[in-house]
Amino acid sequence: MKPQLCLSKGNPRLITAPCVLEWYEYLAKDYAESGSAMRAGMWAAKARNMRSADIKEADGVYDESLWEEINRRTDNGEAIRA
Repeated sequence: MKPQLCLSKGNPRLITAPCVLEWYEYLAKDYAESGSAMRAGMWAAKARNMRSADIKEADGVYDESLWEEINRRTDNGEAIRA
């Protein structure tokens, strides 16, 4: 199941940090299961970096590649906005 899309209250292009981490982990697993090791590794690395960064839960994060992936998998993100 796809994670929710939790947008920052101050800027709708920012996704809250916990949701970004959920998406990174979801995409890493999804690509690994579909046999795309390179893409799985990219998302897994982003998840590792996110976990090791000093980012507070309420912080908003902007990641263009994540937005591209969300838009590719949904109707421009509308289907999963929380």
